[in-house]
Amino acid sequence: MGCDASDRSLPVTGSALAGLLVAAVTATGAETTALRATRRRSGADEDGETNAA
Repeated sequence: MGCDASDRSLPVTGSALAGLLVAAVTATGAETTALRATRRRSGADEDGETNAA
């Protein structure tokens, strides 16, 4: 009837792994967004127009 540590370790490990995966996806998305914003700003002058010929 009693639950030992091996019965509880798999769900805890699974939820921890899911949390790590969510954190990795979130960090990757934030990095991509930051890179895109940086590229847009560096390609625009003060008026927000690009310096393309």
